[in-house]
Amino acid sequence: MQVDMRTAMAVLVYVSFGIAGQLVLSHAMKQMSPQEGSLVSETAGLFRYIGTTPAVWLGIALLSVNFCMLLTLLRSVEVSVIVPASAISYLLLALLAKLLLHEQVSTGRWLGVLLISAGVALVMCCSPSRRTGSAQERREAVPLLEMQSARPISLSSSGWYATRRGT
Repeated sequence: MQVDMRTAMAVLVYVSFGIAGQLVLSHAMKQMSPQEGSLVSETAGLFRYIGTTPAVWLGIALLSVNFCMLLTLLRSVEVSVIVPASAISYLLLALLAKLLLHEQVSTGRWLGVLLISAGVALVMCCSPSRRTGSAQERREAVPLLEMQSARPISLSSSGWYATRRGT
């Protein structure tokens, strides 16, 4: 499967923001003191902690950028390329969690991560690309973009309707 350098770099940035966000959130949430009491008081304490902890907001911001990068990538790269390529995050996240967060990663977990990584490598190197035509041609060929029914479909109670294009 041929992936150009620009796409590879964009996927790397996408993966990096995801890993950073997960590490920051994990660290921030482990700093929260244990909550005891009723479910309501524990939930209120959790929301209070989330709302007042800058590291939680940083993690959320990093994961938001990660999600926006995914949306951007999906405009021009096939999902069958992005998702397997992003699976490198399993290996990197386990390694960084061990090094930075001092998490204990068992031998079984390492073997699982390595098996997943090997499977992803197999999928990436052995799958033929089905990509043909320009991005615009592929977008125009997606049958879901063209509503085939002339019946309106109510999407909400506020009066939004989807109808066939051109009517």
